[in-house]
Amino acid sequence: MRIRKIQLENLNLNDKRFQVSHFYSLDQLIQSIREVGLIYPPVVTQRNGFMVPVTGWKRILACKQLPLSPIPVFVSKETDDLKSFKLALFENLTTRGFDLIERAEIVSRLKKFGETEERIIQGYFPLFGIPPIYDYYDLYIKISRMNRKEKRITSEKKMALSVVEHLIQFSPKERKLIFPVIVFLSQNKQKELLESTREISLREEIPVQEIFNSDEIKDVLLSENLS
Repeated sequence: MRIRKIQLENLNLNDKRFQVSHFYSLDQLIQSIREVGLIYPPVVTQRNGFMVPVTGWKRILACKQLPLSPIPVFVSKETDDLKSFKLALFENLTTRGFDLIERAEIVSRLKKFGETEERIIQGYFPLFGIPPIYDYYDLYIKISRMNRKEKRITSEKKMALSVVEHLIQFSPKERKLIFPVIVFLSQNKQKELLESTREISLREEIPVQEIFNSDEIKDVLLSENLS
């Protein structure tokens, strides 16, 4: 790779194929760059005639907010998306961990870029502390299909895998009703509410929407005497 300076407007920030982190604050990073400059140049590569970020998304966005341009970058000539993504993956793996949503995004991208299920399970799961079995592969793929708002809440609230595992058993329309309620609860209460909701829905043969739209539930949610 060679290093060069590039204007930020020459980067295609709409191409997010290598980005797995979406929910974060840039405040400290902006302050750091303002004080000492950009110490570690991001890595970019060319796709479809444009330069796209491979690593250093947060650094690039922080420079954009300052604004600071041009910035130094390493230019990779790698044309294979899987190999480029692995560069981003292992760079971050050595400096920080990944949260639940980031791990789900990584599994989804590895699959998209052509890595086999067996290779993902046996080769990558141990790196993230995930048991190398198919059930977890299927679970993380389903989590990666949650909508952006659900992912943001899950990440910001640091929701446990055991809770999200229950959540994804509900339809997107059902989760839209459930999310505003469970975000204020403890982990144990979240699991209790999800398990009870599914149990009542199956036992009474009524939709989840009907449970959450019932007068009894509304009375509880609107009560000023309850936390």
